[in-house]
Amino acid sequence: LQLLRQLVAGWQGNEPGRSLFLVGDPMQSIYGFRKADVRVFLNVREEGIGDIRLQALELKVNFRSSPDIIDWVNRIMPTVFPARDDPARMRVSYTACEASKDTRGRVYTHLCVAEAHQRSEEYRYAEAQQIILIIRKLRSRYPHQSIAVLARKRTPLTALAECLREAVIPFEAVELEKLDQQSIIQDLISLSGVLLQPMDTLAWLAVLRAPWCGLCLNDLTLLREDGRDIYDILCSTDFPEGLSHEGFESLSRLSAHLVPLVRMRERLEISERVRRAWLRLRGPVCYDAHELVHVEPYFEMLNTLESGPLPVNRARLLEACAEHSSSSPAGTLKLMTFHKAKGLEFDHVILTGLAARSGGDHRQSPLLFSVERDGKFLLAPSSLAGDSAPSKAAFIRQYQKSIEAEESARLLYVAVTRAQRQLYLFATLKLSNNGTLGKPDADSLLSLAWESLESDFSQTQNQSTVTSLSLI
Repeated sequence: LQLLRQLVAGWQGNEPGRSLFLVGDPMQSIYGFRKADVRVFLNVREEGIGDIRLQALELKVNFRSSPDIIDWVNRIMPTVFPARDDPARMRVSYTACEASKDTRGRVYTHLCVAEAHQRSEEYRYAEAQQIILIIRKLRSRYPHQSIAVLARKRTPLTALAECLREAVIPFEAVELEKLDQQSIIQDLISLSGVLLQPMDTLAWLAVLRAPWCGLCLNDLTLLREDGRDIYDILCSTDFPEGLSHEGFESLSRLSAHLVPLVRMRERLEISERVRRAWLRLRGPVCYDAHELVHVEPYFEMLNTLESGPLPVNRARLLEACAEHSSSSPAGTLKLMTFHKAKGLEFDHVILTGLAARSGGDHRQSPLLFSVERDGKFLLAPSSLAGDSAPSKAAFIRQYQKSIEAEESARLLYVAVTRAQRQLYLFATLKLSNNGTLGKPDADSLLSLAWESLESDFSQTQNQSTVTSLSLI
């Protein structure tokens, strides 16, 4: 904004050859955690920039979604958004849109019902299984159309990814899973570690316990009590007495395959040595198919590290794997967060985890609260324990929570408007001890639209079709 003010400084009215055109959608302002401030757009629209006053035009035609989805959005979203703009509170009102397409579409609500004692992990996987049923039906009926499963947080998507791999359904997880979270990658890191530093005892112990070796704990204990480095034992093939027959065979195989590769570190790059070790130890047959999809991303990451200016070591490997995302084979099915889906479109969109708590942890209080407005900051220390009097910190925190709630409404709007043909909304609600159905968590996205959607989800619960999902 400051740069634009400098660029138009000195402009006088409608000078020939000078024009300013700005475009944006305040209803899609969802990056507050990156310090995006929707007030900038709202204030510029009303006040202009410098001496330039702007004419506001509303683009109301939607070129993405079917009329049925647009009608649904126009019915639900006005109850989620505030009635009018309020820049001071970062409030953006809803602007209805019109569909340009004439294709048929539909919005479905799917309700899972969980008992009060069930843990979130249990019904998260149950909801994932029901989503897989929908995915199978869509892929059977529309094999060439795109499907996206979206969630606010990664947690429900991670559970779904695990279920999809077990069902052998290919998908692409967009920046969802980090490499270091996969057990097969942890084994590959250990294998890389012993080839980089053969005296790394912890790495050797992990290699010896990996599926390609699987040494039992008694054999590992004998190796550690021997007193020699594990690499020296493998080089000499003078194994401790008392090893099991399986242990002896496994150590012999490791000695034959890994010791020569350790000695080739001056002749071969680490990526080539790790790949040869992986194949010689028959790594590809030691893991399930859904785990093997992480292997090539690991070798690609290793090649990237190798081509860099710094030498590859275990610390750099761990750091790179913690930052590197793992993707399964690309296809028509994608898993991503709402934020990653912004600007994209899919034939069929499934929203999951809508009734779960989705905000940050407000129980932890920082030492200092702050809020910025019009270039000025209000600062306040955290309230003392037991202090019941109103404080500036409490005011700031309440103000921040209201801003987060407004952005949550916009986030829900972004999510539901990714769909071109069909939109599916999944939510899990718990039964209370007296058997009545509970409401979505007050911090959930569904709670924002519950007044308008409660009847839709209640009808889903009472149906006898496959769309009525129950864990009871």
